[in-house]
Amino acid sequence: MADPFVGIQMGPHTMLDEGIEHCLDLIGRTAAVNAGSLPADPREVYDAVVKSFSAGADGIVVSQEYEELRVPNLEAVGRAIREIRK
Repeated sequence: MADPFVGIQMGPHTMLDEGIEHCLDLIGRTAAVNAGSLPADPREVYDAVVKSFSAGADGIVVSQEYEELRVPNLEAVGRAIREIRK
């Protein structure tokens, strides 16, 4: 089966709003769906984490590179996950 996402360019909000749901529609629950790298601003990181899980993602990719990790962004991830788990 051809990869339906090859060559598709989506901004972060489109990916969160439509990409995860579209992916789930295509594959069902035959594989885990993880949202990609998060934005750089802690407020946007928080929103992206909440949106990712609300859209049905099974997980998130906090950073593709260790040196990109920033404490304020990791704190925002933690706040979002704690809020989601309530």
